Amino acid sequence: MALGFESSDKKLRIIRSAAKVFAQKGFHRAKMEEIAQEADVGKGTVYEYFSSKEQLFFEMLQMGKNFYHDSLTKEVNSEVSLQNKLKKIAYLHLKFIQEYKDFGRVMMQEFLQLGSEMQNYFWKAHEQEITLLSQTFQDGMSQGILRPLDCKVVAQIFHGAVHSMGGPMIFLDEEPDLEQLSTTIIEVFFKGIAK
Repeated sequence: MALGFESSDKKLRIIRSAAKVFAQKGFHRAKMEEIAQEADVGKGTVYEYFSSKEQLFFEMLQMGKNFYHDSLTKEVNSEVSLQNKLKKIAYLHLKFIQEYKDFGRVMMQEFLQLGSEMQNYFWKAHEQEITLLSQTFQDGMSQGILRPLDCKVVAQIFHGAVHSMGGPMIFLDEEPDLEQLSTTIIEVFFKGIAK
């Protein structure tokens, strides 16, 4: 999964550096000078692209979320079977966390400190993910693969289960086999845990 952060473009380099500094120091303690130093640009260059630390922080989170959602939508639509779609969603989420731990750490550490505008943006992004999952489960029910249930509740349960796997990867630096982990998630979700 290749987020635009790898680009040599200065703005994207600054955003990637910001994710690293924010993850290490938190939003309030991070300084624009430190971000500039990490990006190997002058402080003035940072301000050419971002008028404030708040704007940089918001654009960084917005870029990551947009990329994440677009990738999921594209990959889900490319799969045919329900199990493969859900496994792809689980795998891509975990792959994103593995490759962009700084972004994930910032999200988990700073979310409650965000202003109402940013919280509203991310709540809407969360709802987009739930809607995508709900539609995926609805399709499965329409095909007779799944028994009738409240699709939104099922989507929220699946979403929570997959996202909970990110914590140890972000904060404990665990490096699980993502293929095996996503397979296990899907097996448990479809078959349960009883013998």
